[in-house]
Amino acid sequence: RCRNCPRGTYTPKLGDGCRNCSSGYRPSPNLSTCVPCGKGKFASSGRAECDACPAGKYAPIGSDSCLVCPRGHVPDLERGDCQACGDSGRVAARGQLMCTDCPAGEQPLADNSTCEECMRGRYKGPGEHRCQDCLSGRYASLPGSSSCIECSFGFHSGDRSTDCEFD
Repeated sequence: RCRNCPRGTYTPKLGDGCRNCSSGYRPSPNLSTCVPCGKGKFASSGRAECDACPAGKYAPIGSDSCLVCPRGHVPDLERGDCQACGDSGRVAARGQLMCTDCPAGEQPLADNSTCEECMRGRYKGPGEHRCQDCLSGRYASLPGSSSCIECSFGFHSGDRSTDCEFD
């Protein structure tokens, strides 16, 4: 007499007994084999269904747990992998949901993990990605400047200046 296998198990062949699927897999709809969990989903051994990763985490196909993206990366739309914030002037801490803009006067560190202030003589305005040098005739005396200040009449400065000199 045949009996149904318990939820979360499968049988490869009638009369072979019920088995648990390996971690990262769930029983197929007809319970004859196991299929891998899709992107952004995971399952421990013997689970009937794959669970979705929580926000900020990802899982490749066939995963038994969700992972956290490293600094400067965020989960892609399917939560199956991480994508870099790149050269967009945006940053992400470890486990962050999305890349965010650095405020005016700050630029991303090389690993896109956080923002750092522009050095004296440099600036970054809103919507710009990286700090830029103040050009001749302009200066930025403080770190974290969002614009350069024009030298007063009778004063001058070179590129990347922190103050103006009398002519």
